Amino acid sequence: MGLLSALYGAMIARRNARYDNGRADMQRASVPVVSVGNISVGGTGKTPTVHAIVRMLQEHGYAPAVLLRGYGRSSRGAHLVYDGNEMLMNVRQAGDEAILHAYALHVPVAVAERRISGASCITERTSANVIVLDDGFQHRSIYRDLDVVLVNEATIADQRLLPEGRLREPLTSLARADVVILTQNGVTEQDVRPYMRDTALLLRSRVKMRSAYGLAALADIQRSMDLRDRVVAVTAIANPERFRSSLRLLSEPTEIVRHMAFQDHHRFRKRDVRMMIDVATAEHVDMIVTTEKDAVKLLDHAESFSRAGIDVAVVPLRLSFDGGAAAFEQLLLQRIAR
Repeated sequence: MGLLSALYGAMIARRNARYDNGRADMQRASVPVVSVGNISVGGTGKTPTVHAIVRMLQEHGYAPAVLLRGYGRSSRGAHLVYDGNEMLMNVRQAGDEAILHAYALHVPVAVAERRISGASCITERTSANVIVLDDGFQHRSIYRDLDVVLVNEATIADQRLLPEGRLREPLTSLARADVVILTQNGVTEQDVRPYMRDTALLLRSRVKMRSAYGLAALADIQRSMDLRDRVVAVTAIANPERFRSSLRLLSEPTEIVRHMAFQDHHRFRKRDVRMMIDVATAEHVDMIVTTEKDAVKLLDHAESFSRAGIDVAVVPLRLSFDGGAAAFEQLLLQRIAR
């Protein structure tokens, strides 16, 4: 291990020891908290997992809300982004993930660096009775009733710590997890079970694309849109190749003539949209296909695409479990009731 990763590892170990030994306190929210996180940088499927948990809670009569840091936002502090009825912030102020949660789930959403402040913001201003914490595994200052950790192939393939590797924490940190979810087929039980508690639940999930819908229907995803034979793909996510591969499976006849892959969380500006239109026009394509997370940043540019005669198809992701769903649901409900 290099010097920088060793220093980072020592810092993480000291921080975790303070919580493990009780020298640092976890603050409790006034409602149960379910955390979804990972131990590596990059995309592991947190967003569709959060959505699946929120929908599971709703099916059992709970009123969940989503809390996250709000990566890339221009605001600071704790803010309610969506109160369940009205959008209170835009994508620049709140970040793309927060706006996506609001549009896709129609539940209260808050952003905050200090998650306990965000939890207070939710409980004081909404009727939510459960909080789902998006990317909260490393934010240990807020108590969570259930800790869910996602592991993908990249987590196992490069086990070096930041900044030389991909890991935020060593694999031994999986011992804190109540549930470990393997999100790609390349990860096996043998890769993670030695690091987990014996009582922790291990299961596998898969993410599938659903039928596309138009950009203008972002807040009403019931209206579907057929994909064309030739499209330009646009993404600004951590794992663009996974989107490309999934798109091929969703619509086999569809040909991706160009894939414009921007940096994760890239904020699309007018010049980016102009470039997308120019590429589509040069390729004689009248449809751009993108993710839900990217669509919330393109919504303000809908008129530009319309004037150019280009449709923007949004392809949502939905998560399912390959066995173990009933056990996970039972554990989730037990922890919340406790």
